[in-house]
Amino acid sequence: MALYTEFVKVPVSDETEMSMYLARPEGQGPWPGIILYQEIFGVNAHIRDMAERLALQGYLVVAPDMFHRSAPGFESGYEDLQPGFQQAAALTPEGVIADIQAAYQWLNQLVLLKERLIGCVGFCLGGRLSFVSAAHLPVTCAVSYYGGGILENHVDLIPEVKTPLLFHWAGKDPYIPASSHVRLVELLREAGKNFVSTEYADVGHGFSCDARADYDAMAAAQAWGLTLAFLRSYLYT
Repeated sequence: MALYTEFVKVPVSDETEMSMYLARPEGQGPWPGIILYQEIFGVNAHIRDMAERLALQGYLVVAPDMFHRSAPGFESGYEDLQPGFQQAAALTPEGVIADIQAAYQWLNQLVLLKERLIGCVGFCLGGRLSFVSAAHLPVTCAVSYYGGGILENHVDLIPEVKTPLLFHWAGKDPYIPASSHVRLVELLREAGKNFVSTEYADVGHGFSCDARADYDAMAAAQAWGLTLAFLRSYLYT
């Protein structure tokens, strides 16, 4: 399948402008949409590759630059985490909500979009943003890969979640203790939410990224297969 890719500029409600990486199949569609949320390392080569991999599965994908206010176009390597942590610390709740709404609204107005069907997928920081999107946006489904800080910062959003969720957790994650995601799942279950939660017991944080030291090919393939099945079940109904 041939792909079309480009960077697009999107207006945000706070009068800023956000760049998004767009990847889609060539042709007229229509296709379901996916908002792909970055790690702390920016909309880098890995995130662009993931956008293209999703597009090859028949999706209209946008990856918004969540650091556009503090460092437009920011990318950093996986060896030094501090630059990414600094950019993530500059995010504000108001800015995040404005950005995810802008990404959703831009996708939702495209004539190439199939039946207003939009899901979201996120890695690391983006995994947390996928959860936030499930509470704040009318997305059809949401996938979160090792999203840190959900229980600690967004437990109040659980009642607002109205979309099916898929979580991927790393059993040897130094940033997300097992107690955190176990408690999150308990609260989601108590609230009667629709979710799937999987733990890959013998891998570390970032196991799905082939540019990271923690990459695990088997766990990544298993998680990717489940992600594609989950997305297809809701976005290609």
